[in-house]
Amino acid sequence: MYSKPWYNHEEQRQEYYNNAPNAYYPQKDPAKRGLVTPYQKGSAMSNLPPEIWMEIAKSSGPTAVGAPAPLSQVSGRLRGIVHNMQELYTNFTVEPLGSKRKLPDRKQVREWVQRSGNRPLTIAFAVDCVDWDAPQGLLDVMKELMCCLSRWEHVTLYVPWTYGMCELLNRADGPPTMLRSLKLEGQTTYRSLTPFASALVRYASCITDFHWVDSFGQESRNGLGFTTELPMNFGNLSKLHLDNPLVLPDVFSVLSQTHKLVSLEINNLSIVETAPWTAPSTRISLPTLASMKLVVHFELFEAQSQVSLVGPLLSYIYTPALRHAHFGFDENWNQDAFTRFLRTSNCKLQSLEFETVSITEMDLRETMRSSMVQSSLQSLSIKTGEQPWSPLSEKAVERMTPPSKPSPSSANCYVPELRKLCVNLHTIHQFSGQFAEMVKRRAASGILKEVEIVGTGDRSRFFRRVPQDIEIIEQLGKKTNLKVTILTK
Repeated sequence: MYSKPWYNHEEQRQEYYNNAPNAYYPQKDPAKRGLVTPYQKGSAMSNLPPEIWMEIAKSSGPTAVGAPAPLSQVSGRLRGIVHNMQELYTNFTVEPLGSKRKLPDRKQVREWVQRSGNRPLTIAFAVDCVDWDAPQGLLDVMKELMCCLSRWEHVTLYVPWTYGMCELLNRADGPPTMLRSLKLEGQTTYRSLTPFASALVRYASCITDFHWVDSFGQESRNGLGFTTELPMNFGNLSKLHLDNPLVLPDVFSVLSQTHKLVSLEINNLSIVETAPWTAPSTRISLPTLASMKLVVHFELFEAQSQVSLVGPLLSYIYTPALRHAHFGFDENWNQDAFTRFLRTSNCKLQSLEFETVSITEMDLRETMRSSMVQSSLQSLSIKTGEQPWSPLSEKAVERMTPPSKPSPSSANCYVPELRKLCVNLHTIHQFSGQFAEMVKRRAASGILKEVEIVGTGDRSRFFRRVPQDIEIIEQLGKKTNLKVTILTK
């Protein structure tokens, strides 16, 4: 058919021909043929198979205000590939750009939707936006997207833009039954979502990943009613990430419905001190939960509230599969509740992080020698914030230091499988060589792979005070495979 074959696999070539018949036939008019085409004699590009063009097209996806795949303008042949590749039109952003804050026009959005065929859609509205006012043309864009609501699969929604749009759901082609992950960004009003966002999660029965990014999470919005405000089917969730202030009764209410949860992150655990709350009648079982992060509301921490929040929560949950735990800003750390939680759940923690938690030296030592931590812990992080003390004392470091030669006492060493250790500068202030010796011996065994030291303050002033430990650890990082990171602000 051609004097020089450009592709050897005839069957696959014919398949590409069938997918875009109008684009693959040679054009006799050079002006219409375009700049790049496999039919140009003497062109090296004429030997490129369709797979190469498809990969190039995939990397030239749709832009916020431009047509998908600008490469479609290069040649008629490539235009055929691009226009028939539905996956290029399933992932796009609705975001104002330029000084005029221009959105994609309605015709553009309609083209995207039509060219995507019946594929699931990934849509992001105003990523990292801080402007509450909806841009001009948003209503028209939303009307077009309502025609494919049943195909929304992964969505990032800027909540303030959805005021007054609840009636648009009546235009939808069906409920959002394909919606798997939903990320809500932006604060709205006082402890409230918009009716559009609430209705969206109410009818999305198959959500497995939900993330509420509350940009103003530090604001005090204590009150009950989270599950009423967010009437979601929590039963299918595998990942739940909440930045909004959440009181204990609502936490218990949500967790009692999330039996498939794998990852849980609550960054503003709160309480209404004037409102009594009732503990669950039975322990809540979370059999698949592998990662958990519980952080107390910062205002309660700064106010030095005497109410314990993490302790009561741990007392009523059962997590046998838990491997990663992170606790933050708990001024009233309840070690007894934590110990009972580990023992009752019978979980083998691999990663444990304390961030500005009032854990004592004895509490930390008790945790490290616990059977639920001792043989399995691979990562330990102890950050005390601006506090001039650290629970990682000389005695604790001494018990973490393996003997120079193997001996029966090696079995008594705390967390022997530790691969990563993170502390802050205040911790290093307490030592004059002991911490560095512990790191050196663990690095010599080849198990410890990474040490991270974080904190605030002038680094040069810090080095003049305690040069010994830092210098030894930095030298270890240069001479061995140990990764050493020192972060100061």
